[in-house]
Amino acid sequence: MLPTFATRARRLPNDPSQPFLDHLDELRFRLVICAAAFAFCSLAAYFFTDRVIAYLGRDTGGFVFTHMTEAFMVKVKLALLLGALTAAPVWLYEVWRFIESALDTSARRQVAWALPISYLLFGMGIFCAWKVALPGATRFLLSYSSDFVKPLLSIDAYVGFAAWLTLAFGILFQMPLAVFFLVGADLVDVETLAHYRRHVIVGLAIVAAMVTPGPDIVSQISVFVPTYILYEISYWAARLVYRSK
Repeated sequence: MLPTFATRARRLPNDPSQPFLDHLDELRFRLVICAAAFAFCSLAAYFFTDRVIAYLGRDTGGFVFTHMTEAFMVKVKLALLLGALTAAPVWLYEVWRFIESALDTSARRQVAWALPISYLLFGMGIFCAWKVALPGATRFLLSYSSDFVKPLLSIDAYVGFAAWLTLAFGILFQMPLAVFFLVGADLVDVETLAHYRRHVIVGLAIVAAMVTPGPDIVSQISVFVPTYILYEISYWAARLVYRSK
């Protein structure tokens, strides 16, 4: 007989003596919740895809599609992407509830604050990508058009480009957590971070120039400044928390 919600509620969430099959049942229960949240958020996001496409088309003058199903499939892809982003808090919570019983008190505290901060930093990266990097990159790349070279942007290709840029910025903005945990794991010490600060500045400037493929110095500075501020915040946070090391 499958366990009911009432039976599940009587279990202790941190009871390490649960049988292996109970853990599998718990995993299935969490996966069902994650799938339901993703399906609901994706369905709701589908009704906003036209607004997203209109926003993306402001700097391009519109899009074309080259086969019958392309426009529809792009709307489906956008709905799935937006659904994943909006359902991510539910996923993080369910992951946390599943793994917390296997963690000690110290690790539990670290994961509890790291998961929401990671999501917040990813959101900041998305905001920076869509407000700074994507418009700047679009303007630069379209500047190569001429009387003999006319841009006809496929909606599928442009959405893929925007998704790649969004993912790159979301990962880039995870730097504070990466630095913090590298110091906590004794893989890097804070003195090394301080010693190579000038190298980090040069590296971040190169990254800013790569993810904003254009000569627009304002866009590059708009990317470089927040990432460098995040590096400094992560450095000083790690220095304060791990000062005993």
